[in-house]
Amino acid sequence: MPALSVIIPWSNRPEIEITLANNRAIFDAIGAEVLIVNCGGDRSMLAAAIQRSGNEKVRWLEIPVARFNKCLALNLGAHSISSDVMFTLDSDVILHPGFLETALSRVSNEVYVSLQRVIESDPRPPVKSFLVSMAQTTELITREGKAVRFENQRLYFEDGSEAGPGLVMIQTRNFRAVGGMNSQLIGWGYEDLDFHLRLNAVLGLSHSRFGEATHLTHGDEKRMLHGTTQAASQRLNMTSCYEKYARGDFMGTFALDVQRWAGLVKVQDPSTDGALKAFG
Repeated sequence: MPALSVIIPWSNRPEIEITLANNRAIFDAIGAEVLIVNCGGDRSMLAAAIQRSGNEKVRWLEIPVARFNKCLALNLGAHSISSDVMFTLDSDVILHPGFLETALSRVSNEVYVSLQRVIESDPRPPVKSFLVSMAQTTELITREGKAVRFENQRLYFEDGSEAGPGLVMIQTRNFRAVGGMNSQLIGWGYEDLDFHLRLNAVLGLSHSRFGEATHLTHGDEKRMLHGTTQAASQRLNMTSCYEKYARGDFMGTFALDVQRWAGLVKVQDPSTDGALKAFG
């Protein structure tokens, strides 16, 4: 069993080749299993990128959908991994050395980890400010008097970097225990924050933030899905989530997604010489 399973949701993002090539030594150093989930992307494009990156052991899932759904990709990926610990990585993020090893030492049944700081590959102009950083938090109080708190944003003014709430290392059983991600959310925005909130609300996990990574800078047009901007998508997703919270529903759609897609998803594995086999 590998020490860690890395899950990368993907759909037609050429940056995956750079990400795999630059993270290869980091993955290999801890014997990580790497699984790319192709959710609506071009299979031949992905296969060529993996081959050029030199990551011969990378597996991938094929989800036969027309539109990318990050939450669905992560849920089906989490069903297909073999490690007790998983890490969710974007297709355009390069990890800095030492993060995975230290994160593995911190993750437990009570603690999960996310990236404290994600730096742009194309640095933003420094902002002259008396402030070093700024964070915003949200608190929900239930009728039972339980307080649910999570940090929804953290900015660093000197270089414009931000926290990385979508880059999470967690015990696989804890991911599944909260129902994983909520695939009813679409586009970009709030799906990661929803996951953090539910980890607190359902399991009461502690959150450890540390480490750095580099984000391959791109324009906001790559965050527009199905004709909806990221800002509009985030508002819709937030509204949908708060309607669930008001009903006392803090579970994701992991079980439903696995049940629905069983037999439809295919798995590509290097050990089978590139042949696709059924997803169980």
